[in-house]
Amino acid sequence: YYFTRLADKYLYDLNSPVHNDEFYIPFLESIIESKIVDELHKIRFRYQLSMVLKNRPDSIATDFIYTLASGKRAFLSKIDSEYTLLFFNNPDCGLCGDVREKIIASQILSNLQHPKDYRLKKLAILSIYTEDDFGLWKSHLWKSPSDWICGYDKQMNIRNRGLYDLRKIPALYLLNREKRVLLKNTSVEAVEEYFVKQSFPYSS
Repeated sequence: YYFTRLADKYLYDLNSPVHNDEFYIPFLESIIESKIVDELHKIRFRYQLSMVLKNRPDSIATDFIYTLASGKRAFLSKIDSEYTLLFFNNPDCGLCGDVREKIIASQILSNLQHPKDYRLKKLAILSIYTEDDFGLWKSHLWKSPSDWICGYDKQMNIRNRGLYDLRKIPALYLLNREKRVLLKNTSVEAVEEYFVKQSFPYSS
């Protein structure tokens, strides 16, 4: 039990400086298979395993329908962009606002969205609200840039069906053109670092 608490704190907690779901998975599998650990204690770890296995890096992100303020519905999979930054957030969440401002202020992400030659645009940003207060969401839309895709989960499938690991809001996922997960539950800084490592001429 001592070691399960340590692993939970350092590998699963998104606030941990050494958080790593991939390192946590074999630990979870071992705990769940253990004949020493009682079944009641395993409930939490079974849930955690189900979450960390969702939309793992290098897997295809689970598709979902989102609804725009106009009422038009669209699919994540249909976004035509080299990269998609998937930003799950709540309008009245202070930390979400901080992350939103970081994205807006990022020169690297701005250059990927607005290159001098529009044909070189590489990045689309999809901002998604997963709760049910449509009025609250709509009243805060002005805070997001007009070229972002801002939608909400009208049927609340993402939450109710557990399509994504949203243990913490805001949550950022970076996807490629095929909607393969490149970074999961990541940070703006990690996204910037990813693009710098790709050596795009306009990502620095």
